[in-house]
Amino acid sequence: MLNLRADPQAEVQVGGRRRRVCARIVDGAEKAALWERLTRYYSGWAHYQTLTHRSIPPVVLTPVD
Repeated sequence: MLNLRADPQAEVQVGGRRRRVCARIVDGAEKAALWERLTRYYSGWAHYQTLTHRSIPPVVLTPVD
């Protein structure tokens, strides 16, 4: 996470396709809404959150043209 805070420009690969992205760490009301959606999709995130005291920060990736 510290790497993305220092430099939000990144590259991701999904399948055989690579894309440049800009990462944005979300918090506040946006985090709450996104966290609800994420834990509905995969309940393991909610369980993992119970095992740690730190807050798990969701990251939004925006494609860079």
